[in-house]
Order: sequence, then C-alpha cells, then structure tokens
Amino acid sequence: MIEPTQGERAEMLDLLKRTHAWIDGLMVGGVSENVAVTAMQVALIERLLRAAGVSATVEWLQRQADFTMAGGDQLLAEIKRAGH
Repeated sequence: MIEPTQGERAEMLDLLKRTHAWIDGLMVGGVSENVAVTAMQVALIERLLRAAGVSATVEWLQRQADFTMAGGDQLLAEIKRAGH
C-alpha cells in the first residue's frame, strides 16, 4: 500500500470526522448505529469488489482485521480519552 501524503492524511482525518457526524445524524433520525455502520461496511465492500476483485477485497478485509486485533485496545483507549 502506498503511504498517504500529508495532504491526503489531513483529508482522511476530515472525512473521518464528517463520517462520525453523518452516523450521529442518522442515529438522531432513528437509524441504529449497528444498521448505519453495517450498511456503510457493505457499501465499502461492494465498491472494493467492483474496483479490485475478490482477492484484493479479502486481503484488504484481512488487513483491517489484523490492524484491529493488533491495535484495537489502544485505539479504543484513545477514542475514550478523546471523549468520543
């Protein structure tokens, strides 16, 4: 995977914040967090399948799982510390 540039990192952080705000807005509108997150995940998988195929999608999902397993506790602690 290509490392993102500083500008891309800033753009990703901004998009991350807007995604959280979007999920919050959906929840205010009566959509459960589980439904919102699951629908977004399925949409991401569909897009990746179309763009890169099954093998690349599986590899991406595995990397996401590995990342979560390796750093999930630390990330969760940081999220809680930040008040989210």
